[in-house]
Amino acid sequence: KDQTRTIFEYDNFLCIEQKFKSMQTGEPAFSVTITAITYLNDLIITQESVVENVSDPSEGQDWKWEDYE
Repeated sequence: KDQTRTIFEYDNFLCIEQKFKSMQTGEPAFSVTITAITYLNDLIITQESVVENVSDPSEGQDWKWEDYE
């Protein structure tokens, strides 16, 4: 399940976080992407994203990722 949340938003700037679960390799892979966007008059001026692979967020918790699929 993918999750997106707004970290910060102002007049001409937006920063969002996206969490992804991928099953392309048969085993689940998890990543987080942070994207910063500047815009003017509803046009994107710049956009930069950083992706980080992370471990299973349910690891060590009392819930399983599959419960939310």
